Amino acid sequence: MIRYRRYRAFIAFTVIAILATYYFIGHGSIDLPSAIGAGALKQAGNDAAAAAKEKAQAGLDLIKPDEPTKEDILGALPPLPTTKVAASTTPSLADAPRPSTQEASTSSSSSSSSSAAVATQSLSQTKPQDAAAILPVHELDDMTEIGEGRVEIPPVKQGVANIPPIHWSKMPEHFPVSTTIQLPTGTPKAVPRIQHKFKKESSAEKADREKKLKIIEGAVSHAWSGYRSKAWMNDEVRPVSGGARDPFCGWAATLVDALDTLWIVGLKDEFDDAVKAVGEIDFTTSQRKDIPLFETTIRYLGGMLSAYDLSGGQYKVLLDKAVELAEVLMGAFDTPNRMPVTFYRWMPTFASQPHRAGTHVVLAEIGSLSVEFTRLAQLTKEPKYYDAIDRITDAFLEWQNASGPNATFIPGLFPVHIDASGCEKPAQIKSTYSHPAGKGGDVAVGDGKPVVPQRPVTQGQGTRTGTSIEKDGSSQPVNADESQMGSSSGGGVRKIIGWDDPLTEGDLDNRRAKGKSSQPINAAGSQAGASSAGGMGKIIGWDEPLTEGDLDSPQAKAAVLGSRNAGLNKRQLGDLENQKAKAAEDVFQKETQARMHTMQQDVCIPRGLASSGSGGSETFTIGGMADSLYEYFPKQYLLLGGLEKKYQTLYEQSIDAVTKHLLFRPMTPQDADILFVGEYSAHAPSTEGAVEGTFKPEGAHLSCFAGGMYAMAAKIFGRDEDLEIGAKLTEGCVWAYNATATGIMPEHFLVSQCESMTDCKWNETKYWEDLDPYAESRTKVNVPTGLPTSLAGSRNAPQVNRRDLDGPAATVPHVPAPAVPNSVPELDMATSAEETVTEYIPPTPPTHEEFVLARISEERLPTGMTRLLSRKYILRPEAIESVFYMYRITGSPHWREVGWQMFLAVQKYTYATYGASAIDDVTKTLPTQEDSEESFWLAETLKYFYLLFEEEGVISLDEWVLNTEAHPFRRPDAGGLSSTSAVDEAEEEALI
Repeated sequence: MIRYRRYRAFIAFTVIAILATYYFIGHGSIDLPSAIGAGALKQAGNDAAAAAKEKAQAGLDLIKPDEPTKEDILGALPPLPTTKVAASTTPSLADAPRPSTQEASTSSSSSSSSSAAVATQSLSQTKPQDAAAILPVHELDDMTEIGEGRVEIPPVKQGVANIPPIHWSKMPEHFPVSTTIQLPTGTPKAVPRIQHKFKKESSAEKADREKKLKIIEGAVSHAWSGYRSKAWMNDEVRPVSGGARDPFCGWAATLVDALDTLWIVGLKDEFDDAVKAVGEIDFTTSQRKDIPLFETTIRYLGGMLSAYDLSGGQYKVLLDKAVELAEVLMGAFDTPNRMPVTFYRWMPTFASQPHRAGTHVVLAEIGSLSVEFTRLAQLTKEPKYYDAIDRITDAFLEWQNASGPNATFIPGLFPVHIDASGCEKPAQIKSTYSHPAGKGGDVAVGDGKPVVPQRPVTQGQGTRTGTSIEKDGSSQPVNADESQMGSSSGGGVRKIIGWDDPLTEGDLDNRRAKGKSSQPINAAGSQAGASSAGGMGKIIGWDEPLTEGDLDSPQAKAAVLGSRNAGLNKRQLGDLENQKAKAAEDVFQKETQARMHTMQQDVCIPRGLASSGSGGSETFTIGGMADSLYEYFPKQYLLLGGLEKKYQTLYEQSIDAVTKHLLFRPMTPQDADILFVGEYSAHAPSTEGAVEGTFKPEGAHLSCFAGGMYAMAAKIFGRDEDLEIGAKLTEGCVWAYNATATGIMPEHFLVSQCESMTDCKWNETKYWEDLDPYAESRTKVNVPTGLPTSLAGSRNAPQVNRRDLDGPAATVPHVPAPAVPNSVPELDMATSAEETVTEYIPPTPPTHEEFVLARISEERLPTGMTRLLSRKYILRPEAIESVFYMYRITGSPHWREVGWQMFLAVQKYTYATYGASAIDDVTKTLPTQEDSEESFWLAETLKYFYLLFEEEGVISLDEWVLNTEAHPFRRPDAGGLSSTSAVDEAEEEALI
């Protein structure tokens, strides 16, 4: 009992520490200044317990027999907003076969990680807030910045399938707009003709086209049947195994995404069946805790609106469900600057709280919402949907026209990661914060106010004069009574007082200085070390010449190392060095340039969109993470009937920069006149107006859309030269398809870059240099020659461990071993082996030719490619998308020919039992199928293949505009074409 009483305080502290550790790990970070000490740990334990209660109250944990009752929980916490609770069973189509196991998680897996951090006030207390009184800008960055488009939902656990789901409910807006931006009004402008004027085909051409069309239609039917039979109402089918998966909220992504494809191909019965199923989708609940705004908008919202448009508006349920989904998504726009949260936590406990947009947002995810929300506004006559996206457009336009420090490193373009929070970064505080020790040596958590520590001055201690850095960067004198134990350098590393005082090299070489090296700082300012330029401490006298053996004398050892009684227990405590320091008198100090975690609220200094980088570099591309932003500028111009000039401005200023800085010609064995889109990592220029950085000559399947974009915009905006650029970009992707063993383009790769865009001949020497850029340094082997055997193998050679040792090394005199014969034979053998010197000769590295040929063979590199960054093909549509656009715009049969070869290659290697599967390596002759089929296989890839061979009037580019998921939306000016084209027929014929 006595022992228990003695240690019960320790046991209680341990329990609290464990709870606190769990709490901080669950929130993703531990901030030392505010998370150490018993008081902080106790508070963290209380917070963890409160979080657990709140989580249980929200219905997010599994219901267990011995859990606290609802009344108990409500007695401890304020009531949560009332949520809509659906029945435990969901009706389904009677004739819809379902897989034996459905991959959907319980509602417990969808609990928000922020439930312990947000307030639990009722809806009646929620009021609109002014943007000036907003929450701290970075309070929820861990939630708004981190997210994935595809998140696999685990299967339902046994025995918990009947837990009622949590439903989204509409919340009062915290930041309502004062004025809603209206859709542009007026008569749509006459946009130049986009599609080629096709001539009537011959009977033979028609028969051949219809034969190919029938084969593609069969691929659509095969993929739909596999999904219908094995993954109905799930997001995706596993085409090899016949399973199902739900990476997009479990709202039947393939079903919704494929609606318009079914209509276009003529599978009307399947379309009707799918429309009925759409009516059963509940967009107010999901097994997933966040909604990927971009993916949900382009796939679900786009799919339903397109099917509604194509079917002539006869299926009202499609528009109703689109509105239902849009209302959920509109909550993501409720931020002070109306920039959306791209991974929206939809549950009431989170959605009821105010939020900011993220500070590290993917460019395409925030900039590719305009087409879908604009079409919804047009169909519903509800301007708030247009208002939501038009504010984003205005923000990009403002940023594109910015100058000075607010401009991007490549004017006209936007980096792939942006800060959409609307606030300047927190002010960089530079001040000494002191936390006096609490009871038991715990560091107390202060209020964030600067504290000047008072250091005791003992009798006989001199007054030290120095400087201290104030918040504003000014220097102030510091006396002995104001001196500090330590302060941090610019990088936040603590250093010794007097670190930067001048010290003559070699001051510690004399005995007097050596004796003072461990003494307190005196009036003269002597110190233990000096800081190098890089902030690293170094030993005084390190570079002084030293005669071998100087340290062998007892006097030198004592002078340098000091006596055993030197003050090593506490640094820089003056004459108190030999006294024991009391824990209660200790002071923890830190000079910081980071935002301190205090109870004070951050102040938001408003600004527009900005780069997420800290000024070091920005990455620019029109490939992955940026593509659809630029793609939507001309498409939004079309959808608005040419009434909004700003979309033309945004496109033209950005595409000029793309052409100048991102396009390049690859070197190929065929001397092909083709183009690729590279990636530019730019940094702050040394001269104003310049663009400086590193260019990566890459090819990527996601970038293949660019050819179609260039060609279509060339017709819309009268940019004649861009039509040829679009053709060369598309030919570049066709070349990449033909370069591999499967006839399919790799996902991502590097190539050799031509020095000229107009003249580039194949140069094998340069290609080999790109494959082996370090050949010269690799083939140089420093094999020691002429090394005396006696020295190399002698155990008497001195060990030279000191740098900058002057003069030759002195050999220690050899003392012969006693001539006593060894009585153990094994020892004689060991001694003999030790005396034998074996000279190590490293293996000869491969020659330049051997290295290059080995790389080409082992990596299966297609000639012209220097590295395969990703060998996969995941059924992407971008290449056939541009082929389709080039055919419709130029009318050249060449594009149908290359498109058919692409289809045959893809069909050969991806065909699976229940659809088509992604493959692991396009350079293999027998690639492995990965049992994955994303919804865009039916929504985009097969649709573009089909439309390439369909009659040109079906989904005419002069009547429809396709979103980035290939969903056609009806243009308001359909039929009202300009009599003249931006590129005349003669130029089109030249491209045929």
